[in-house]
Amino acid sequence: MNVSRFIAELRKELVRIDEVILAIERLGETQPRGRGRPRRLHSVGRRGQGGESGQIQKAIHAGNGQV
Repeated sequence: MNVSRFIAELRKELVRIDEVILAIERLGETQPRGRGRPRRLHSVGRRGQGGESGQIQKAIHAGNGQV
């Protein structure tokens, strides 16, 4: 039995096993998209970043109608 050949084959197999493990881990990280409309959580973080948009909203809700 050639030990160096046996070790080389084991190393090739180790590389293949590592690739399979990485592929399975990637599959586990991705979550399938749900059906229907997306939840509102994605759009909530964007509020309040428009500069004067808060002032505009206050004026509209106060009944002025003027911007």
